[in-house]
Amino acid sequence: MQQNKLIIVSLLVFLLTGLSTSSFFLNEYLAKKITKNEHSATQLNFALEQENLTALSFAWKKTSIHSEQWLKLAKTLAKTQGEAAYQLALYYQNNYQDRQEKATFWFKAAIRLNFHKASIALAQFYFQQENFAKASQVLAALPVDIVEGLNIKSQALKAEISINQGQIEQVSL
Repeated sequence: MQQNKLIIVSLLVFLLTGLSTSSFFLNEYLAKKITKNEHSATQLNFALEQENLTALSFAWKKTSIHSEQWLKLAKTLAKTQGEAAYQLALYYQNNYQDRQEKATFWFKAAIRLNFHKASIALAQFYFQQENFAKASQVLAALPVDIVEGLNIKSQALKAEISINQGQIEQVSL
């Protein structure tokens, strides 16, 4: 009797640890296959059902831009990937009636995921709406090393915001 209990407990421990790690390895295996473009359609579909990030990214990049499937995949990816959140913000900025609220939401999501390009785009979005204070706040929140590496267009935006706020002394040449 004692031996049977020991066998059952051992089997349960094996199943609990073995199954969880085997599914981890399957996810990793599928990610590698998809990355190398050596996967089958069945493997890709299974990985998509499991919300494997590599599979989602692969499918998103292959999907027709701004299609219903593209939106669905982008929204799933935007939980963890700044690029997807940024692309959603651009989509809503250009293609949606309630564009201001949705675009702002996705720009901020991309910023939270450290996608700094979204900060510049959100500042520009606010600037176009003549909301100079918010545009300035967004740019001010950027890390110093990012600000120093801004391209000319971004530097010009920063200068325009300062000028429109009457803070000409902040404009440097």
